[in-house]
Formats: sequence, C-alpha cells, structure tokens
Amino acid sequence: MSSIGNSQLDYKPLQVVDLLHSTSYYTVPSYQRGYSWTSDEIQELLADLDDAYRSYPDEEYLLGQIIVCPSKVKNSNLPRDITQWELIDGQQRCTTLYLFLLRSLSKVENDLDQEKLQLTLAERGKLAEWSPLKQVIDVQDHVLPRIKAASNGGSLLEGLLENRLLEDADGPTQTNMMNAVEEIDSTLNKLSPKEVFEFLRFVLNQVWVVRLGLNTPEHALRVFQKVNNRGLQLDDADLIKSYLFQSVKSDDAYSLLAKHWESATLELSKAKNKRLKPMENLMKLLIGIRTGKSVSKGALYDAWVKELKTEESVTELALNLKSDAANLVTISQGKIPRDFQKSELIQGTMDAGWIQPFEILLAGAHLEPESYKSLLRLVEDRTMLSYWSKEKNNSFEAIIHPWAMEIKNLDPFATPDDILEASVKATEDLPDLLVRSFLGIQSLSYKIKSHRPRIRYVLARVHNSFQSQLVVNPESIENLMRTPSLGESGFHIDHIFPQSEGKREFWRKDASKDDLYGATSRYEQSIHSIGNLVLLHFEDNIQQSDALPWDEEKLQNLAKSELIFNRVLVNQSLWQQDERISKILLNYQARRRVEISNSTWSEESSDQLVQLYWDVLASDIKKNFSLQD
Repeated sequence: MSSIGNSQLDYKPLQVVDLLHSTSYYTVPSYQRGYSWTSDEIQELLADLDDAYRSYPDEEYLLGQIIVCPSKVKNSNLPRDITQWELIDGQQRCTTLYLFLLRSLSKVENDLDQEKLQLTLAERGKLAEWSPLKQVIDVQDHVLPRIKAASNGGSLLEGLLENRLLEDADGPTQTNMMNAVEEIDSTLNKLSPKEVFEFLRFVLNQVWVVRLGLNTPEHALRVFQKVNNRGLQLDDADLIKSYLFQSVKSDDAYSLLAKHWESATLELSKAKNKRLKPMENLMKLLIGIRTGKSVSKGALYDAWVKELKTEESVTELALNLKSDAANLVTISQGKIPRDFQKSELIQGTMDAGWIQPFEILLAGAHLEPESYKSLLRLVEDRTMLSYWSKEKNNSFEAIIHPWAMEIKNLDPFATPDDILEASVKATEDLPDLLVRSFLGIQSLSYKIKSHRPRIRYVLARVHNSFQSQLVVNPESIENLMRTPSLGESGFHIDHIFPQSEGKREFWRKDASKDDLYGATSRYEQSIHSIGNLVLLHFEDNIQQSDALPWDEEKLQNLAKSELIFNRVLVNQSLWQQDERISKILLNYQARRRVEISNSTWSEESSDQLVQLYWDVLASDIKKNFSLQD
C-alpha cells in the first residue's frame, strides 16, 4: 500500500483480483443504507465493462475510487493475516462487482465441467491460479463472502457461494440484490462460454479500482460527507476532476481550481431534473458544445484530454464551471439565464422530460433575453416534432451537438435570422417530421392516461396561438396546461361527443373508411381522439359534458366559451363578438367542415377537427422556422 507523505492516507490503484484478494475482507458499516442499485445502474456498469472489454481488451480500465478505513469491529473468526476494511464509500459498486464475479465464476466452472469452454492446455493451467479468485474465505470449514453486505444481504451472498438463490426476498436489500443477479445472468447468457471466460479474465486483470484508505472511520466519513454534501459523486466525478487538472503545476492552483469544481457541483444539486445533477452530465454537455460531437461517458476523459492541452485551457474551463452549472440549473427551472424570468416557450420540452435539448439551451446561455427567446421557440418546436413523430433517439441526438456548437458561437445580440441560420442543420428533415407529427398527434387517445398531457399541450398551443391573433391577451400555455383543482382556476378536457355508452347510438362513423379500416365500429377510437376533445375554461359550464353535441346547452357553452377558438364549432348566429373576431373564426371554419349542424357530430367531423388543430399548430411552427405555410 502506498502512503502519501506522512498524512496517514493510503492511495493505491488495484486490479480487481488484488482488490478482492484473499488477504482482504470488506464490511459495509451498519449505519449505511442497504444495497439500492436498480436495473439502470447495474446495466450501466455492465455496459461500461463490456464496452471496455470489446473496444480496448489490452488496456487497463479504471472503474473508479472507493474509500475505506480499518474496521473498528473485527470479525474474530478471521485469521490474523486478513486485513479487515470498512467500506465508507463504494459499497454499491463493490457489491455489484462481487455479484458479477460470483455468477461469472460459477458459469465458467459449470461450462468447464460440461466441456463447453474448449480451453487449451495453457488456458486450463491458468485456471489453477484462479483458486483465490473465487472470492471466499475458508474459516474452519465455513465459507464467508469476501464482502459482508449491507443489511441482510449476507445470506444471499452465502447462498450464491453454494450456487443457490433465495426463494423469496426479505426486504429491499435482498430484492435489489436478486434483481442485480438477474441482470448479470441476463448479460452473461448473451455470451458464449468462451466469451464469458475471456470477459471474466478481463475484469479480474484489466479492471482497476483506486482504494483510498484513511486512518480512522471518523476521518473517512469527514472526507466522504464533505465531498458528497457538495453533490460530488466520488465514483466518477472526482476522478475526472483529477484527470482534468493534472496539468496544473502548483498545489495552490490545483486547490483553487478544485474549489471551482466543487462550487459547480453545489450549484448542480439545485437542478430540477435529477438527471442534470451529476457533474459528469455537465461535462458531457460541455464537450458536446465544444466539439459538436456525441461523447459517451466512457470516452469523456479521452475527449477532454484532447481539448485541454495547456494549463491555461484547464484554468479557463474551471473558472467557468460554476456559471455553466448555474445556467444549467436556471434552464432546468424553465427560466431565461440572463434575466431569470420564467418562460413558457419551453413548456412542452420540460413536460416531456427530455434533457438532450438542454445542451443547445446551455450553449445559448450567453444570448440576451430576446435573442434567447427566439432560440427557445426553435428548440421547443424541434423537440416536440421529434416527440410527436417518434423520431429515433439517435437521429435526434445527431443534430444536438453540431447545433449547440453553432449556437455557442453566436453574438449575444443575435437576430432571429442569425439563430435560424445557426439552426439550419436541425431543420433539414422538417417537412417529413411535420407529416409524421400529424400522424402521431392523430393517434393520441384520451383513453390512454399517458397521452392526456400530450393532448393537453397540443390544445394549449392551438388556443394560445389563436388568441395571440386577437386583441385580448392570450392565455399562457402554462395556464392552459393547468388542470382545475380545489379553489384554483384551470382548464378541463371535455369530449364533444360524450363518452357515455348510452349515447353511442347517435354516433355516425364514416362509411367511406370501412374498406380501409374495416366495417367494425371505430367508436372507441374516434370519441377519445383529439378531434373529439376541447379545452374548457373552469368557468365554462362543464355540467353539460354528457349532452349531445347538438343539444342547445352544449352549443351555447361552446359559443360563449372563454377560449374563443371553441366557438368555431358552432354556427355564427350564436356568436357574440365583434366583426373582426367573427371574420377570423369564419376563415378557420371554412378550412374544415367542423361546424356542429344537422343534429350530427361524426367520425368525419372529428377527423376534420384534428386537421384544423394541426393547421393552427403547424402554421405556428412553420412561422417560427420561417417556412411557407
């Protein structure tokens, strides 16, 4: 073990085979939480290991850092030559790694017994050297796991050493560990016996972990808590920081830059979206903005090494980290970076939970508010087109990085035309996306709960766009997205033709579509489509929701709706507004046959209203992208 100066701090890079050597035993202290990794974290770890194994099989792979200290409470059954450690930080990763070794070693032994491996004599000879790698401690004929797991996870590990799984999980730790075993087995089952053997050998010999040993648990905890309270994840971010700042020559300069890094992590902890909180995510966004290329987490270090060739470039990065983090947090809160005003122009992207567009918005954080609003409109519309059209994720991501790099280079007072020119590559597939987006919106169903926010957003955009043409102040998209609650205003989604099964006999389907879709009634599909839905103000009379469309009470309700676009559904004789508004409504009414008349509201009417909604929405989008309508 290497000691740094006389600080009683041990810092040692270890191969996995040495980390879990027969002379080491790890205990997860009782005060720590149980094993909590989910499928996402497990799959990410396995994917990183698999990528390293396949891409760079002859290189060392650094898995991260753990913090340990000598155990205060010793296991008296262990021989004296066993060093007993407390895992202060790293139990999730170490436990998962240990589970992987147990399952893969078991599979290798099983395949060897069944002669599936077909090893050479030399390879078989190497297996004899692997006896300590089974990661067990044999004490008086009792097999102990190399790690004393958190909570009651020990019994599961002991079972795995004997190649048996628990029948039922007892509590969250065992449940999560059994899930981890399933994920690991699923990964291994996709490999041939020989691949499992080679993969295991790679992990044991090529994968390294940095073990930071401190003298006492109190010292270790102070280090752990100090860093983690600032939002820093020791697993990856601390190592990246060390790599990035390695070109700094003086200790004072390093300390100063490290403080900027830690300030940035503190800022990120305030992000609204938890996926934006990790420091790795900020570094990934920044490298995308700089290079215009996608960089995976595993390649992040190499990418930054190419970018940061001098101490000056490292210093410049560090000095801007806090402001970059603060801008990202501001954006995550739906605010404009330069004036911190809330903006509804990114409402759809925020509600959809997509974080890819944040790279473009971060790249434009230097823009003045009015310029930034122009960018917001383009990012919002391009994101929603991707969302509605079900564009492949990698196709959408392919435009993000070069777009962000172009936006980064804009003047702070860039004009809308400047911003549109910098966004030209993001608009190349716009005509096709518009067509597919209409089909996506047409397929939305109120019956599917997850579709309802999407339906509400489309209706909100339509009403906001329409009322923006009028003298009256338009309802904001944010307000239109709000469902009424006790004592608060909001908007209801109402069916034009009622959902009530008792009204079904009055529904008319479009017979011309029978050959295309079949003669079976499409009643359920049609009445829950967006073409049979309207937004109603909370003061509108929603008690008439079960009325038929042509009933007087429903016609009057639509004719007097606070949302003026709803009036397009009824005859102009019922309107009570000035001539200018009436002229606008008649123009929209003439585009599609949407007026409720002759005691009918049919499948054809519903289809026409979807088209009319899309006319308004698509016109708004085309205007933002300066396309001809």
